Amino acid sequence: MVNIFHPFGSAEESVSSLDNARLGKQRLEAKQIILNIEAAERGEKRGFTSHPASRAYEGHLNYLKYYYNLTLEEWARRGMKNTMAPFEVESPVEVPWFAECVPRMMADRAALIRKYPAWYLPIFGPVDPLYMELGYLWVSNLSPQVRRRLAEGEESEELVRLACAPLSERMAAARPCRGVLKKGGPCRNTAYNAESLCGVHSADKKEKKERKKKKEEPGEEKERCQGSVRTGPKAGLRCSRAAQKGESFCARHL
Repeated sequence: MVNIFHPFGSAEESVSSLDNARLGKQRLEAKQIILNIEAAERGEKRGFTSHPASRAYEGHLNYLKYYYNLTLEEWARRGMKNTMAPFEVESPVEVPWFAECVPRMMADRAALIRKYPAWYLPIFGPVDPLYMELGYLWVSNLSPQVRRRLAEGEESEELVRLACAPLSERMAAARPCRGVLKKGGPCRNTAYNAESLCGVHSADKKEKKERKKKKEEPGEEKERCQGSVRTGPKAGLRCSRAAQKGESFCARHL
């Protein structure tokens, strides 16, 4: 899923607040949305054109390019290698109304805290529990009435509940992965299961990897097919395939 996180009123402060993993993904997701909108303007279909994150920036493409360029600058400032080219941005940069919308900012903060509380709580401080129990605020999905009330600065609980999407069961279960990186240090991924392990560190993934590596039980060896290759440069040589279970030949030679 793509999204543009804007937890503060300014793009600069929003970008500088992101953890490294989120910052790296924001570069990719912002560029993806920019290319999607430009493709749509040419009448082409591409990727997440109909996604609410893409639709939110229709008419605000210049601002999104500005945001994207900031992610590249921040990435380089942190000492990371950047191979992505910036976009040309027109001046002045017009800020969309929802960038400074407080409920939108709070919804983004809640989402980021769920993903990485150790990083974001010291930056944002506690967020109103109302936002922690709700999902994203997709401005492109708002009704004209709700959009108008938010644009006018209203922050009532009734309006927030109308504006924010319900929190999915998956996101409600989100917590930091308790796995450890091979090079040491805590994993920065988000876990969505009871064992608090991400896809990389979960027992299920490890078991699948082991099963893939060892297709047979320890000590069990597959019998080699007794057939011979009939054609080609290896004609006459013994078949290299494994025999079917309980047979002496592979499926091709049965």
